[in-house]
Amino acid sequence: MARNTKSISNAQIKSLKPTAKEFCLYDGGGLQLTVKKSGSKVFEFRYKSPATGKYQKITLGKYPILSLVEARDKRFDLQKQLFEGIDPKFKKDDNIKKIKDIVLEFKTFMKGDLAPTTYKRNCGVIDRDILRYFGESDIRDITRFEMAQFLMDVNSRGVNYTVKLAHNLCKRIWRYSMALGYVDHNIPNDVDREAIIPRIAVKNLAHTTSPKELKRLLCDIVGANITPVVKLSLFFIAHTFLRPYNVRFLRWDEINFTKNMITIEFGKMKTRRAHLVPLSKEVLEILKKAKVLNGDKEYVFETNRGKNMSDATMNRALERLGYKGRQTAHGFRHTASTILHENIYIHGVISDAIERQLAHVEGGTAGVYNKAEYITERIKLMHWWSAFLYTLCTY
Repeated sequence: MARNTKSISNAQIKSLKPTAKEFCLYDGGGLQLTVKKSGSKVFEFRYKSPATGKYQKITLGKYPILSLVEARDKRFDLQKQLFEGIDPKFKKDDNIKKIKDIVLEFKTFMKGDLAPTTYKRNCGVIDRDILRYFGESDIRDITRFEMAQFLMDVNSRGVNYTVKLAHNLCKRIWRYSMALGYVDHNIPNDVDREAIIPRIAVKNLAHTTSPKELKRLLCDIVGANITPVVKLSLFFIAHTFLRPYNVRFLRWDEINFTKNMITIEFGKMKTRRAHLVPLSKEVLEILKKAKVLNGDKEYVFETNRGKNMSDATMNRALERLGYKGRQTAHGFRHTASTILHENIYIHGVISDAIERQLAHVEGGTAGVYNKAEYITERIKLMHWWSAFLYTLCTY
């Protein structure tokens, strides 16, 4: 795009569309607006360093978080420094951007984009690892070497998954800081984690995929000496293959007994998308029994103490039945996914519908354009799955 010779206007900025290659509009005096291929619009200041004679560039902030008027004010301040012979890129100002302060802002931003359990886990890594190592540091001072040392320090505790999550969170914090003009470069992106930390094989949560073993498990639950609420929760998660969090915090007002449908609000879903669960007659019978026990309470599977079921309750029950290392509550999702996909030729429901019922969302272009809910197919699927489980073990 040819270099413009007149000042930028707000209307012009709003009308700009991304192209296959990033381009700039110039406002004069070194101020420019760069339009990234992603569509982001970033104000930058380009100048000739009085110290080195080389051209430098400073990121001022992302539009519209930083307005055109504010960008011009920043340009004026930077021009004053240049007039005094100061290179603004290497000048230490008094407004130190400590990582602990940036993280407070970032947590608020992150909270609106994650399911509660994921948010809690991410905050744990931020507080325990990132702030412990970098909290008092100015984000502009962190080097690639220090970032690499940080990742190796986390890895030394023997938690490989935490290393990956800590690295990804650092990338997000730095990206957030770049958008607000706190820092010019995403240092964590420069660190090749796999070059310094050996990869380990990812282990799926314990689960069975054998109908014979699944039959034995279901019949063991039938005869188990466990509280009625926990027993019903295990049958319920086996039939619905929801994530354990969604079972533990399932409310009665999320169940429509007229339409035989559960609607879980988007804020409780990992995918940040409302989720529908068609109810088979077997699941309705489970809920009918739960109603007798907990019908006057807010949550379907609330414990006798009037509290939400803990995240370990179902797994401990399975362990007491002898399934430690063989089956977990979350593992019922793997069990259902495998058996349902293997039996497509019998139940006739397409894989896309199975994935939607598992609350899996496609990535990339497919995820953007495929908004189908496949609700008719999913109703058929859930009735088939419950009937299949019931043929394995009646209860």
